[in-house]
This record gives sequence, structure tokens and C-alpha cells, in this order.
Amino acid sequence: MGLVIFIYIIILAVVLVINHYIANQFYNNAVLKGHNERKYYWICFLLGLVGYLLVISLPDLLARPMRESRPFNNYETIDDEEKQTEKKEEVVKETSNLLDIFKTDN
Repeated sequence: MGLVIFIYIIILAVVLVINHYIANQFYNNAVLKGHNERKYYWICFLLGLVGYLLVISLPDLLARPMRESRPFNNYETIDDEEKQTEKKEEVVKETSNLLDIFKTDN
């Protein structure tokens, strides 16, 4: 009976060491993404797969530039749409000019 308890304790210790290693690796990934809170280690350590998925789904704060906080301006989007339609029209004109060149050759 004492040997069985000893084996269970050894197995539990091995599982905890492996869980610590995995949680620490996921915490390091969270730090690389810009999330420096130690809570991500504990979430991964205590919740396992759920914590791993949480760290995987964290946004990368270091890869994207910080946006300036400004109010939404509807006029800017309208101007952008107009510019895009103008560019599309220019592309259509260029391609039609190219087609005209090929037609005159034949």
C-alpha cells in the first residue's frame, strides 16, 4: 500500500513539473506578444488547455503600430471611397488603352 502511494506521488510530481514547463513556455509566448502579466502563467498552469488557447488567441501588441485615438470621421471614409473609385476608373482606362493598342496592331 505504501509503494502505491509513493508511485502516485511520483506521478503527480512529474505531471506538475511538465505542467509548469508548458505553462512557462506559454507565458513566454504571451510576453513576446506584449502581455507581461504573470496571470497568463497561472491561467495556463491551472486551466491547462483552456489557458493555452487563451494565450494563443492573444493579440500581438508589439507587431502592430499604436493607433492615435481620434473620433471617427465619416467624411474621411467617403473621401477614401472616392479615391478608390477614381483609381479603379484609371485602371479601367489604362487597360482599355492597352486593348486599343492591340486592336490597332491586328
